[in-house]
Amino acid sequence: MADRIVLAAARDKARATLEGLIANGEQVHSSADEVRDDQSFEDWKRAQKRWRAYARTALQTISVDDALAQEFDNATFSLTIGGPRTLPEKLRDWLADHIRELEDLRSMVDRLELFEVAPGAAEQETSTAKGASLSTQVFLVHGRQRDSADVVARFVTKLGLNP
Repeated sequence: MADRIVLAAARDKARATLEGLIANGEQVHSSADEVRDDQSFEDWKRAQKRWRAYARTALQTISVDDALAQEFDNATFSLTIGGPRTLPEKLRDWLADHIRELEDLRSMVDRLELFEVAPGAAEQETSTAKGASLSTQVFLVHGRQRDSADVVARFVTKLGLNP
């Protein structure tokens, strides 16, 4: 963890961002229940990697430097030694890393009051301007693999978005 974390956003916006990341991460975690074979595992891994990249970018937007993003990066450390592993073993390892990432985000929420707020950040408007709302409509681009597109569409729907 960094010695000093300075928020670039007001605490309430930072809290909302962190709690949103946690909620989305929990949905990714629960979608692991649908993993039945190597293909569905690969689909889940891609979804987890997308969530992780999004979380890292979101963390960069709420702190003045990369401190929170670097802390998040350090939450995951997997070392796999040995030969081929079974699907349940691979999934278990990925889920363990994912749980550590979620715990790191929860720790950030718990410590939020200890972080400094950059001058001027407290007066900033939240990301939704007065009277405006964020859309939940998304456009999915996919190739010829209809089964993979359906899996992604179901996942996106579980995140509360409308493909």
